[in-house]
Amino acid sequence: MTVFAVEADTTNVAVFIGGGRIELSADIRSQIGQRSVDLLASCAYMNAKPNWGAAREAQTMADAQKQSHLHLVFSSPQKIEVPSEKITVRAREMVITLPLKTAGIWVRTDDGILYFAMFEHTVADRLQRLLHDAQKPGGGA
Repeated sequence: MTVFAVEADTTNVAVFIGGGRIELSADIRSQIGQRSVDLLASCAYMNAKPNWGAAREAQTMADAQKQSHLHLVFSSPQKIEVPSEKITVRAREMVITLPLKTAGIWVRTDDGILYFAMFEHTVADRLQRLLHDAQKPGGGA
């Protein structure tokens, strides 16, 4: 898997769980940003025109933001290679729904919104452990 570096000072990373925002230190934000990009790079499924009808699934990026999620906004587009889909995405914004075991990744590009899923379990575990630690008292700040 290719690793991409995300500059913490140019990426706005926010975590929303149960309707509240989790306060994070700059270091934790940076790590979450990097692991979120790694998660996208590990995806094995992409839908270029996401539009579902299932009652429990988000139909738009805005719907995804109504539930627990990670939200990343890049100050400039980040080129992220998704090898299994044989594409390079110029991501401007990402929303990763939570919990990670059923997550989807919504990516805003210059050309629209793409949906990704089916990521590598080990990559998701690393991000999940970081999110878990950030929620402990004193863990994120």
